Amino acid sequence: MKSNWIINVPQKEQAEPLSAKYDIPPTISEILLSRGFQDDSELLSFLVPEIYRMKSPFEIKDLKEAVLCLRDVISQKGKIAVFSDSDLDGLTSLSLIRNFLEKSGISYVADYPKNGESYGLTTAIVDYFHSKDAAVLLTLDCGIRDFKEIEYAGSLGMHVIVCDHHEPDVMLPDCICVDPKRPDCGFEFKDLAGVGVAYKLVHGLLFSYLPVFNRNVFLIHESSGNYHVLKTSNGVTLSYSEWATGELENLNYTDDDFIIVLNTDAVSLPEKISESINFRTVDSFIFNPETEKLLKKLTLEFRKFSYSELQYMEYISNLITFSFSEKIYNFMTEISPFAAIGTIADVVPLKGENRVIINTGLCRLKSSEIPSVAKIRDLCYRNFTSKNIAWTIGPLLNAPGRFGRTELTADFFSGTSSDISRIYDQIKSFNDKRKSMVDEIISLIFNDMSGYDQGDYLIIYNLSIHEGICGIIAGKLCDKFNKPAFVLSISRDGIIKGSARSPQNINLLEYAVKFSHIFDRFGGHNQAFGFSIKENNVKEFINLLKQHVTGINNEEAGYHVDAVIEIGNLNAELLKGVEKLEPFGNANPELIFCSEFVEFDSFQYFGKNNEHLKLIINNIEFLLWSMAPEAESFLQNKFHIIYTVSRTYFKSIRELRCEIVDFCPAV
Repeated sequence: MKSNWIINVPQKEQAEPLSAKYDIPPTISEILLSRGFQDDSELLSFLVPEIYRMKSPFEIKDLKEAVLCLRDVISQKGKIAVFSDSDLDGLTSLSLIRNFLEKSGISYVADYPKNGESYGLTTAIVDYFHSKDAAVLLTLDCGIRDFKEIEYAGSLGMHVIVCDHHEPDVMLPDCICVDPKRPDCGFEFKDLAGVGVAYKLVHGLLFSYLPVFNRNVFLIHESSGNYHVLKTSNGVTLSYSEWATGELENLNYTDDDFIIVLNTDAVSLPEKISESINFRTVDSFIFNPETEKLLKKLTLEFRKFSYSELQYMEYISNLITFSFSEKIYNFMTEISPFAAIGTIADVVPLKGENRVIINTGLCRLKSSEIPSVAKIRDLCYRNFTSKNIAWTIGPLLNAPGRFGRTELTADFFSGTSSDISRIYDQIKSFNDKRKSMVDEIISLIFNDMSGYDQGDYLIIYNLSIHEGICGIIAGKLCDKFNKPAFVLSISRDGIIKGSARSPQNINLLEYAVKFSHIFDRFGGHNQAFGFSIKENNVKEFINLLKQHVTGINNEEAGYHVDAVIEIGNLNAELLKGVEKLEPFGNANPELIFCSEFVEFDSFQYFGKNNEHLKLIINNIEFLLWSMAPEAESFLQNKFHIIYTVSRTYFKSIRELRCEIVDFCPAV
């Protein structure tokens, strides 16, 4: 056994009614319970990540102010400057904003770090935008800590809107700041990627051009003889009340307000309301066919599960927010693949609204006509999963930026059909180069770990490592040794740049902020961050690591096994249940199953150096990556395995395939 296997204790009694209610295999129900899901609302939000689960964008602090500022510039035919980060989260943010601006005929100028430029805004970039007569500067996936540069932009007469998702400092920049993580933001979902915040901004901007913007909406639903009334503005709940029959005449509204009734057949509306100039029924909306399906699904859910009237009406309100105009729904789904790719690539927790964004984007990926998205669809080979995006598409599109050629990925996302193949060939060459460099360095490090392992963490300070692959090296070290890893190298401008990664159960950022003053630039997330530091400060940095990154509680190290099953129970029904838990990723790890006393029917080595192994067990293909030599000693005996289950396509035939995560001889 290579690692500690932590096996969940099944909750069979509680799982049985859950399986019947949600039409999922008992094993999947047991896993959901062990992962902490209990009530209907929580489970449905997880299992059915549809658009009506998304809250109004106007619940995010300062987003309305950002919308009004942008509208003011647009109405005056001013120019918008857009600056994004250079990773996939930033570039997908830029792509969906560009898509909106170009379709709307709005004048803009865009930029992002390239050719080895440092992370974040610089005064040189601000000067460039000023020379282009930009009236407003919009930052995407960055800006929340760029105080000096934002102040400088303001001094030149530019309005600044920060659209970010990184942890802010104690103070905020002196501008409009759209960041769910700011402490005074009441938006309940804090874990949006940068592209998720940009997606919300576009939704808010589109919604602002509707006649319903900034006006009250009364949503009325009749149930058991009583009227339930939800009052909202811009999709944000203002009040909820219940009225007895005959009292609805007293509803306090004006002719500027909108009244929408859910079930007109079941209510006898007071004449005063039915004659209102802004009265509508849900049936009177010209819904997109997909929205019609969602509305029916939502109504069926309400009848089957324990929704409160308030929950049901808020979901309807969310759906109508997307569907007051069919154009809004169509555009928001059209750009959703960008939002999904950026969200997956940024390794944010795949829960809440992030699941909705990814689910919507992966569904749209299958039919999108945007040239770059169509190319990505071809590269997926029908395997439209978060894992495939994270492991294949993300690294591919991030590769040019690691070598200072960010513009290739940016051009790929905005390219025409005739450009895409040429740009893709260049991106692929950088990805091949990246793979070769990483393999070589990882091999050298793994062969001799002396000096790197500091007990509680790993540190690599090697000036020969290309700055663009520091994060990948740190991630591979973290995965293999299950402890925080820091990798430092030197950039072209002579500044030491570093990346840090940590296991999911360790908030590395919490440790690093204690000595963040030593960095020239610093930012990121709990499990992943980057920094730059002067060479003469590296020694002090290493000493600070020794002082602060100590006593890390890593008792949960190892593999968390979701269920023990017989190989014979691996079937299409179980696979269908597994797929209901997609998308997998941070905060929703891929399911790991355990089977004991396993024997293989046949096996085959493959790979450049025969480092991989394909085992056939009970007519199912099991792949063992990079560990074939270690498996040789027990291939002739029974063994225990832990593995993941997924669907693969071969010549258009769908097949069940497993990947072995770890193994040990059966004793």
